[in-house]
Amino acid sequence: MSKNQLYFFIIAGFMIGTCWIYFQVYPTGFINSFPIKGCLIKNVTNFPCPTCGTSRAIVYLFHGNFIQSILTNPLGIISLMLILISVSIVIYDLLFQRNTLVILFKKAETLLVKKYIYLPLIFLLIVNWIWNNYKNL
Repeated sequence: MSKNQLYFFIIAGFMIGTCWIYFQVYPTGFINSFPIKGCLIKNVTNFPCPTCGTSRAIVYLFHGNFIQSILTNPLGIISLMLILISVSIVIYDLLFQRNTLVILFKKAETLLVKKYIYLPLIFLLIVNWIWNNYKNL
């Protein structure tokens, strides 16, 4: 992935995610009549995905409800931190003509292909998915 593609992906994802969360918190206009509210996968399959509740967890964080955020989905805190850090690094790189995010992305890619890293992460994601199902999220 090129630098421009990576930065475009990060910025576009940030903007889409921000709009999604904003309209979950402040549904107005045509959003009220939008047929899908909440998790797209759960609306289609009637079964929560491993990340179900992440948007709600982020909204709870913005409202200062840290315990409710963690109980809804601990991935919300991790997602928000990754988003804020990634966007901050993109802005830094663009302002100072650096390649910090590209370098970090390549290091993360190298690290995440190791079994002792990706297997525990997959296990934690499965445990989170089971917990989401148990809570009937």
